[in-house]
Amino acid sequence: AAPMFETMWNESALNISASLRSKVQLDCKLLNSLESSIEWFDDQREVLRWRNQSQPYLGIRLGHCGEMTFSCRVKNPYGIARRTFVINVRDVTVTAIIVPGTTVATGANIRLRCIVERNGYSMRWERNQSVIGQSTTGNRNLTLTVSNATPSNEGKYECIAWRNNCTVKSSVFLNVEVPPRIEDYCPSKTVHCRYNLLELTCKASGDPSPQVTIKRKGFLSSVTGIHPGIAVYRGSVTQIGNSVFVCNAENRQGAATKACHVTTFSAPRFVNNFLAMLVRQGRQVHLRCHLFGKWLLPITNVIWYEGFIEKSEWSNKQTVSWIATLADHLKEYRCKVTNLCGSSIRRFSLYVA
Repeated sequence: AAPMFETMWNESALNISASLRSKVQLDCKLLNSLESSIEWFDDQREVLRWRNQSQPYLGIRLGHCGEMTFSCRVKNPYGIARRTFVINVRDVTVTAIIVPGTTVATGANIRLRCIVERNGYSMRWERNQSVIGQSTTGNRNLTLTVSNATPSNEGKYECIAWRNNCTVKSSVFLNVEVPPRIEDYCPSKTVHCRYNLLELTCKASGDPSPQVTIKRKGFLSSVTGIHPGIAVYRGSVTQIGNSVFVCNAENRQGAATKACHVTTFSAPRFVNNFLAMLVRQGRQVHLRCHLFGKWLLPITNVIWYEGFIEKSEWSNKQTVSWIATLADHLKEYRCKVTNLCGSSIRRFSLYVA
């Protein structure tokens, strides 16, 4: 078989941190050593030494700071395997700290502290490859203050300490969390028809993304969004009148609420849908198609029928009148009243004596 490394990790590149003037041992030992040979290379891909399988290690004393790269190439008659070692050589340890922590709320005051193990180093803070603070006095720490933090302050901050040709770095990521804010809720038109489907969508922003719920005031149940930052209420409102639906958005930085006022109207309604009328011949007949109750939208159309024939001359009239004759006896009339929420029909049976 082709060469296989003995250690469980078989990554093509291994990152190692080590101190200046320390000695490291690089391991390229194989599981299958049959007829295998090893070549070692440095940063410039030059051969360092040739070893047989009995000594598959390379020992190096680190003489300068910075990043060094070494690689081994193992081959046998059946194939080749390679492994690369990237060594970050440091003279001292540098530590980057955010006080009070790496996650803060909007408006917090924070301190960026860069601490070096020994005196004698120049130091600077960088963000997005731009210097935001620097000290050349050789002190062991450099502190910057950020007042009233906003999401624009979020990101990676890097502390760099250097002396002569030796540079060491440490980075830290600042996360600025934002309280919830309801961005979109409640339609501009809050008119709703009884028994129709009502749909309300509440969207909220914040960091972390808030959990959003919609609850109808006066009711125990509520709707919680499946995904952070949004909740959708879908349901039928049968109670005529005013209802209040409250959207609530919460994350660990706070909460936000917004109320939506919905007015529910009904289709046209009559006190009774059938009326039998007895009229004396020669007297006036009054058929009234007046609606009953509150929470009714304006009438958009009124159609009258004599039997099944539409009476176009009575169109959009809620009351019609005429002088009764015997020809009107046992006739049936209907009025159909329509508004935005639906229609309703009232029937009249006329008896003329």
